[in-house]
Amino acid sequence: MFHICNPVQISYVDMVDHLREYGYYVELLEWRDYEAWLLDPNQPKNQAGMELAMAQLEGDGAKNSIYRFACPQTNEFLAGTPVVCHAPDREFFERMIDYAVRIGYFPKP
Repeated sequence: MFHICNPVQISYVDMVDHLREYGYYVELLEWRDYEAWLLDPNQPKNQAGMELAMAQLEGDGAKNSIYRFACPQTNEFLAGTPVVCHAPDREFFERMIDYAVRIGYFPKP
């Protein structure tokens, strides 16, 4: 393995769409609405999810981060080889989610 990311990236909305197609309910909110819900003490929330969400408020979130993983050395090494990195598609997400469900990382939708 040369890198931890696929050099062919998809949008955040496309990723959410793949999760929805698999059967998960994912609701996207406007930033202000999301922040209001997150900080509302009367709304029940999962502790682990809260920790991830708080990191996102600090700018660490996938959607609003200015940073992107890159793998220029891998791309350079693979140039001219038959290795091709395909865009993450429905089949890719299904295989990843199937595995995550099987090991108990994700609940089954």
